[in-house]
Amino acid sequence: MPLSLRPNFALAALLFFSAVLARAEIEFAGILVTSEKTQFRLIDPSSAVPPAWVSVGQTFAGHEIRSYDAKRDVLTLAKNHALIEVRLKDAKVQPGRAVVIAGAVTLGRGEKLAVPRATLLFGQLNSFPLRNGVVCHIKPTRLPDGNIQYAMSFERLTADGQAQRISAPSVICLPGAPFSIRIGGDKPSDDDLSVSFTPESG
Repeated sequence: MPLSLRPNFALAALLFFSAVLARAEIEFAGILVTSEKTQFRLIDPSSAVPPAWVSVGQTFAGHEIRSYDAKRDVLTLAKNHALIEVRLKDAKVQPGRAVVIAGAVTLGRGEKLAVPRATLLFGQLNSFPLRNGVVCHIKPTRLPDGNIQYAMSFERLTADGQAQRISAPSVICLPGAPFSIRIGGDKPSDDDLSVSFTPESG
């Protein structure tokens, strides 16, 4: 009897260690929840695959995104018939390493995009795709006096695929305090942009 179980045990051990290795390949580095969809930023440091924002049902570096557990901030990925759980980097493991913001972004002539949730890692550049090729880069930094600096830049992809910077504002505020920025002239134009966010935690 023990002899007949040994191959099964070896196979189970192999699958276990394969899952552990696969789990270490992919990093779950951000969440962006908008009125249109929920996206997850994934990074594969072991390969040349560039970081990407993906949704449930899409694939990244050979992994299919199966589901998202919002209570645990865990993504379930599938690769080679094995399910892999990936936890949001730093946000839950190390308290105080991330801030969650919610608010809205208005693009152009009043085109509003609601952002019920975006997770930002302190000290890291967090990049979020918005709409019409506009990308928001935001880096929160906790200052020595306890305030938080949000350094932002907004870029738009041109027809030839180049990133064109729209603006690079920065704001300093108290932890948990709302902040807003407006970019544009007196008359409405397609280049107008405004953001208004309230942190859920500081």
